[in-house]
Amino acid sequence: MKNDKPPMVLTEAEYVEMMREFESAGRWMSEQLELKRNLASTAQTPDICSVSNTPQHDRS
Repeated sequence: MKNDKPPMVLTEAEYVEMMREFESAGRWMSEQLELKRNLASTAQTPDICSVSNTPQHDRS
């Protein structure tokens, strides 16, 4: 896709706002990745209580 319009120059206020939004988005993405890592690590950790309370089935 070709863009025939010349690039627009941002005002200082527009640039500052864009950078604030960029930093905010970066923080949000970092928080989401941290949550995902925490969920993944808790999913891999066996729950000792649930394992010990699981009824044993005879598979004979």
